[in-house]
Parts: sequence; C-alpha cells; structure tokens
Amino acid sequence: MRLVKDYMNNDTMRHALNELTEKTFGFNFESWVTNGYFEGDYISYS
Repeated sequence: MRLVKDYMNNDTMRHALNELTEKTFGFNFESWVTNGYFEGDYISYS
C-alpha cells in the first residue's frame, strides 16, 4: 500500500478518483477541473 497526494494534474489518477467519487457520492467533478476551476487549492490524498 502507498499514499499518493497532489495528483489532480495526473489524468490517470484523477480519473480513477473521479470514478470512485461518482460511484460513492453520485457526482462527477471532471468538469470542475477541465473548465479551469481547479486552481491548485485542493490537494488530493489517496
């Protein structure tokens, strides 16, 4: 097991997180990233 963080600019890892988010919580945040709303203030940890 490994901890990864700050990977929102990594397409592969971000898509995996988005898939999990959609299955778990029922929403998709990909448009938030692709439309320029992600400014680096969210740091992802998995």
